[in-house]
Amino acid sequence: MSEPDPDLDRPQWSPEDLDWSPLRPGGALFGTHEGNLIRVGVGDGDGEEREVFEFGPTRASRVLVYGLGGGALFSVVVGLVAQRVWSDPALVVVGVAAGLALAIIAALLWRMLFNYRLFSRTFVLGEVQGCYWDTREGGDRSGPSASAGRGAAAGTVALSEIAGIQLTRERIETKQGGFVSTELNLVLTGGRRICVLDHGDETRLIADATALAKFLDRPLWGPLDDAGSLPPG
Repeated sequence: MSEPDPDLDRPQWSPEDLDWSPLRPGGALFGTHEGNLIRVGVGDGDGEEREVFEFGPTRASRVLVYGLGGGALFSVVVGLVAQRVWSDPALVVVGVAAGLALAIIAALLWRMLFNYRLFSRTFVLGEVQGCYWDTREGGDRSGPSASAGRGAAAGTVALSEIAGIQLTRERIETKQGGFVSTELNLVLTGGRRICVLDHGDETRLIADATALAKFLDRPLWGPLDDAGSLPPG
């Protein structure tokens, strides 16, 4: 007796069925995260292999956070040196205040940018198991939090619940004229969407979404044009 095909039970969504409004208001001007396929480990002769497709902070994110952290330290040092040269205690206060402000901004950006979204896929004797989780909701790069519940609200979703991947865009208006931020969403079998990423490097996000769709063996809905890009917004 043949095994049932899980794809037969998965709703056959089409782009016309989806909600194309952005899930997350706003967005980032630059590419905050990038995708990377890694092999976490291979079982000791038990036929188990584990692969992970993870979204982690880009070099630009690291440079921004580390630069602000270095600027905070530099401001304090400059204030101390200036006080010794000109014997003015106010210079120390200014330096420390500026350093503290930069440190707070760096800490906030660290919390926003230094997190991971992971898709873990395990092969056990020919069967595929796995899940998606967001380290902002708990857990770390090694796995989701043991206390995290299942389902979208907890940030942990079985790969079998993912029906496809959606790319949509939003124009963010600013005093300088605005920019376009592209959003990568998971579409679950029940129709619910989960925002994985939302940033301004559309070329990178399209490439990452294409790689993720291949990894998950799921359709990618853009709507992409013939060149593989989102049409102009």
